[in-house]
Amino acid sequence: MRLALISHHRIVEGEGVSAKLIRTAGCWRRLGHEVALLELPTGRIVELEHPGVATVEAPPRTRLGWIVRHQRWFSNATSVLRDLRPDAAFIRQGPWCPAFEGLLGRIPTIFEINSDPARELARRSRTAAAYWRWTWPRLAARAAGFNAVTSELLPRGVEIPSMVVANSVEVPATPPTREIPDGPPVVVMPIGSPSAWHGVDRVLRIAQQVPEAIFRLIGAPAETAPANVEFVPRMGEAALRDELSRCRIGLASLAMERAGLREACPLKSRTMIAAGLPIVYGYEDPDLAADTRFAIRIDFARDGLDAAVEAVRSLLETTRRDPGIHDEAWRFARDRLGVGVKEHRRLQFIADLIGDGGSRVP
Repeated sequence: MRLALISHHRIVEGEGVSAKLIRTAGCWRRLGHEVALLELPTGRIVELEHPGVATVEAPPRTRLGWIVRHQRWFSNATSVLRDLRPDAAFIRQGPWCPAFEGLLGRIPTIFEINSDPARELARRSRTAAAYWRWTWPRLAARAAGFNAVTSELLPRGVEIPSMVVANSVEVPATPPTREIPDGPPVVVMPIGSPSAWHGVDRVLRIAQQVPEAIFRLIGAPAETAPANVEFVPRMGEAALRDELSRCRIGLASLAMERAGLREACPLKSRTMIAAGLPIVYGYEDPDLAADTRFAIRIDFARDGLDAAVEAVRSLLETTRRDPGIHDEAWRFARDRLGVGVKEHRRLQFIADLIGDGGSRVP
């Protein structure tokens, strides 16, 4: 198949979502497909080996400015795609504009649904939330299909083919080397961008009750915290892998209910599991069973601080007694969360949608 993978954002080397898109495009190519990664803000086709560097772009001052900007982006993208002539396009859901709707009428397009924008926008702007609720059905009705990262996010009331494929991760070919230093065990929480649903406030409360461990928050703004909490600046993928190799366990989001969600599959949780880190997490994950030994699910809002502290201490003790649990986590990532595993399913879904039986992946 000839595929267009479209990004609403600038592709920046080492940034989380950018890295995911680059991995996806690379995997699709390795599986025998022609793939163009199109960057909407610039209209450029991204070179996967040299994606670019961060640039600063002033956001529009008004809501109308956002729509005008997206109209310009999609108008430019339509011209680029007219030359590419892809069999299908794959893009995350985004705000309506006439050019976006027009694009959907020209190319079979699959939406990746990775959030609930109406609910998220409602916390910031009633006007923006109302605009989304009014216009999103126009885009949804023209989609060729939906790929949601959790079943909770699948669109309701739309008779269009859908499937759930949770987020994937690049998994090392061999178990990562552990370089655990002497001293207190390190509990790590990588944070892509500050949001209430990460539950940093809850991590600080846990840390106060577990003084025997160091809690390292990567990417979180520094604030008043217990003495055993360290705030570390955001870092690139390679540096993060090195950092994770020195940690004992990881924490994923602990307050997803603040986003109005009960299900999630954050990239950071997959990154930690692929690095061989057992995790404590606070939501339902489509890929993690309730009895998974290296991943303990908690419901902080329901069960409170004591249950969270017990989960952290229990997992720290398990890693002390059984270091093999690290390789167990890595094997699970290799077999269930790897890019190739997930993209095989996604590509088959796209091929079925466009009736391209000859493109089936072995």
